[in-house]
Amino acid sequence: MLYQREINDPVLIQFIILYTLNQAKDYVPYNNLINLVLDNCNINFQDFQVALDNLEHTHHVKAFLESEHNKKYKITKKGENEFRDYVDLLEKILKGTNI
Repeated sequence: MLYQREINDPVLIQFIILYTLNQAKDYVPYNNLINLVLDNCNINFQDFQVALDNLEHTHHVKAFLESEHNKKYKITKKGENEFRDYVDLLEKILKGTNI
């Protein structure tokens, strides 16, 4: 089900990418990652690419060059920890727990 409102918040887009890669548990080819995220969320391609590049630059995501034109991506331990911390924070906010 496509989320109809365009998502343009860079942090939310990065969270969606981390969520997707965290669920995969293995390297995901670039084209598959694009399809998984953009087919299910209304995200501008450039915003997606900037978010993915930022996650790679900050070592939350690791890219592996499989061939000249094909990269694969995987969440790193740092990315897993940040993702988990963010989910924990969201749960506390939703429960009204002191942060």
